[in-house]
Parts: sequence; structure tokens; C-alpha cells
Amino acid sequence: MRALEGVGSGDLLLPGLDVRLDIGSRVVRYLNSGQSSGYRVARAYEAFMCTTEPECSIVVRAVNSVDHPRWPLVARSRSWTQYNLDSQVAVVLHGKDAVPYGALSIDRATGEGAFSYAATFLLDEASRFRLTRYPLVELTYLHLLTPHRGLILHACGLCIEDQGFLFLGKSGAGKSTMARLWMERGLGTLLCDDRIIIRQSDGGYVMFGTPWHGDIPAVSPASVPLSRLYLLAHDTECRLTPLRASDAVSRLMSCVFTTLWDEAGLVFTLEFLRGLVQRLECYELGFTPGPEAVDFLLEQ
Repeated sequence: MRALEGVGSGDLLLPGLDVRLDIGSRVVRYLNSGQSSGYRVARAYEAFMCTTEPECSIVVRAVNSVDHPRWPLVARSRSWTQYNLDSQVAVVLHGKDAVPYGALSIDRATGEGAFSYAATFLLDEASRFRLTRYPLVELTYLHLLTPHRGLILHACGLCIEDQGFLFLGKSGAGKSTMARLWMERGLGTLLCDDRIIIRQSDGGYVMFGTPWHGDIPAVSPASVPLSRLYLLAHDTECRLTPLRASDAVSRLMSCVFTTLWDEAGLVFTLEFLRGLVQRLECYELGFTPGPEAVDFLLEQ
């Protein structure tokens, strides 16, 4: 679908919705059911839009109201509540007042799904629906990747001379700082400064950029074999501390977006991380927020 113009804070305006996103080498098609005066897509997603045949589709439609299904409740956060019934997943989105404004349903066996939204909540002043409003696309990919296709991690990913450097940590750990240090030196390609997808491939591991950036809006849909694993820690000097496999898995687990409420997803995540640290040594990287951090890593 051709973007007609930029809108508001850098959004793309689409006359109708038939968007295919390729994130983590999984292509999902989002298409509208019924009429609309237009759709908005965040600019960061433009590089991930494609014409490739989709693996599954999410049909988007406006409804008068959104209700909670009468299914078993399995998880709840401040912005969404999840219900499961056999292979069916329903995630109801709501604000702080708990009033639902959208509902994502996915059949995890086929990947097919639908998103219903209450127009009064999700349409802008020109009656345009913002497809990429958090957390619709993120939740779609979380359920399609787990439990058997890959993981989404809180991480900054850089491609340095065809090697994948992965810097992991929670908010405030220094992911965007590390990305900025490499960019200031003009070295490598930033895939994303906040969330990276990792998948297995040919006995190794490949990392993919995502549009879900943090402080730095530069993103890339590129992929690169994963070569180095660093858990970030602020320090007074640059240092590397190798981590035991068990400690590495525990700390990596805290950086993973996973379906903790789903036994199969949890088992997959743990096995995936164990395999990862067996193949690649994981280090704690103590660093100072200056150019010396880049020099230190280039010397390793």
C-alpha cells in the first residue's frame, strides 16, 4: 500500500488498510473490513512494509463497543487483559480506567486473527485509525513468535562488520547510550536500540531489527548472525566479566518478552536461552558512556 503523505508526528497516511509487515522474517498482513477514511502507520514501520506473501492475516474492523470474552483469564497488565480457550487467544486492550477499546484475537494454530476497535477510542480528529498504536502489532508478533519461532528481547542490536552485537538490559541500562556511541563513530548499522528479535537458523542464531525503538528512531529490518552477547552495567571503567551459563540464562530471562502464563511458551523460552548461551559466551559489560567503550569492544 502506497503511503500518500506524512501525518502529524511523522505518521504515514494510507487511504485504506492492506499493510504487510515483515518483522523477524515473519510476514503478517493487516487489512480492513469495511470502509474507513484512512489509516495511520508510524514512520518507523515504513522500512518493514513489504509485498511478500503473508503467513497469516489480521482483519481490522470498527465496532460499536468492545467486550471481554467469557473465557478463562490468564494474564493482566495495566493496558491489556488476556484470555485463552484451547488454541484461541483474546487480548483486550484498555486504558487506566479499564474501559476496553480494542480486542485482538489470534488462533495460535494458524496465526489467523482479527482486531476489533471502538471507533470513539482509536480514531483521530480526521477519523483515521492508527494501526501501530501500542501494543497491537507488538502483541501480534509476541504470540506468533512464541512458543516455537523466536524471542523478542529488550536489547540494542548492531551489525558491526557482518557480526551481530547484542547489548541487553532493562530500561536505563544503557542500550540507547551504547547505540549512540557507535553511531557517533559512524561504525556499523543500528537495527534497533530497544527491542530485537532472535531466531535460530542453520544451527546458529540470527538477530533481526524491529520498529519498536527507544530513544533513537533509527531502525532497520536487516538481519545478521548473532556473534556477541553483552549484558549492560554502568561502571567507572570498561570491563568484561564472563557469566556462568545458569547466571546468563537467568539474567537473559529478565530481558525477554515472553508468554510467562503459557507453559509451552515458557519451556520454549528457557530451552532457547540455554541453547543460546551454550553456543555463545555471554558477558556482563561494565562500561562508561564515552568513546572508550567502543574502542574497548573493538579490541576484544
